[in-house]
Amino acid sequence: MSFVYNYFPAALHIQLRLDGLSNCATYVESETMAKASDITNKLSQAVDELCGCGFSPSLLSEEFIDCFVDSPDHVTYRAVVTGTESVSVVEIASLIEEWVSKGGSIIVQSTRLGLTSSCPVVIADRDSPECPEDITNRTFSTQPPPSTSGVATSTEAPSVAVSVVGAVAGGVVAGVLAIIVIVLVIVVIIVVVLFLRARRSGSKDISDGKTNNQQTE
Repeated sequence: MSFVYNYFPAALHIQLRLDGLSNCATYVESETMAKASDITNKLSQAVDELCGCGFSPSLLSEEFIDCFVDSPDHVTYRAVVTGTESVSVVEIASLIEEWVSKGGSIIVQSTRLGLTSSCPVVIADRDSPECPEDITNRTFSTQPPPSTSGVATSTEAPSVAVSVVGAVAGGVVAGVLAIIVIVLVIVVIIVVVLFLRARRSGSKDISDGKTNNQQTE
């Protein structure tokens, strides 16, 4: 399952669906934070092994585990992930998705939990449904952003930026065309003036010639 982004966010909400429980509600009653932290460590280690980019648990925040009413046999881990200086958050999310798609399992506080890709890794926010339908047909764009000085955090900002750039480009083109037209008009005027001057000069020479001939006669 993949996702498409036409902007480069500073962070993304991600989730892991972990199977292998008999009763999720009982599982999250004790040592909840310790279990979430353990999953964070396992996840960051897996990502770093894939990218070799120095990915660490500090790049995962707001992590927690929770149960969904209709799925008592698994627990869902959610967190906010950010990228590194060399790898964007979109690429990191893609690596997490790759790791999950391979299946396998992790041991969390002495309990073996299996990874499953039955739901998307990237979600809209921490309160999203476990398997949101609105983002299941997107694919990742892993090209790095053109600049690290600012990162778009909404889908509207890039559209506005594109519109502004388009308007500026259009204005520049129109300005250049106007200058070209003005230059051409000036050139035409100069040519006409020179032509008229040359014509008058020629007429004057002819007239002077006739006058000299008459005086000679």
